[in-house]
Order: sequence, then C-alpha cells, then structure tokens
Amino acid sequence: MLGSWNMKKLLAILVLGFICFGTANAEFVGVDKNVDHYLSKEGYTLHSTDLIKSGQYVYHLIKGGSSGPDIITCVYVAEDRVTACFAP
Repeated sequence: MLGSWNMKKLLAILVLGFICFGTANAEFVGVDKNVDHYLSKEGYTLHSTDLIKSGQYVYHLIKGGSSGPDIITCVYVAEDRVTACFAP
C-alpha cells in the first residue's frame, strides 16, 4: 500500500496535471489500469509522452471511433509504480 507521504505526492502530481494540462474538467478513470492495458486491451494508441520531472511521465492515448476520438491522459510515477488516468 502507499504510505501517507506517497499519497500526498500522488495528489500533488494529479493537481499539477489538472493545472498544467487543462484537465480540470476531466473524469478520473482510476489507478487500477496502466498504460499497457489501454494500449493492448482497449485499442488505444500512444499519441505523445511528456516528462514532468525525473521519474514522472504523462502519456496521452487516443482511440478513434464513429462518435469521435476518445482521449485518455495517464500520469505515471515510477518511484511508486502508480498510474492515474483521466478522460476529458
């Protein structure tokens, strides 16, 4: 389990993600799936990646469909091995 300090770091990263990447109105998808799950099992493709700081990455995934593209943004913290994903 994540300790209190790690949860505070994760929360800070999520808040920074909301501010920096304009996902303030995003739906929190969860932390139970990682980027590989969305790529291999749900048909998303990798659109772009960004490095927030050492060991913290942002992945932008996209899946086309008849109703328009579905987009998911995932924040990965390597130290804690935690992925949090959001959908607009």
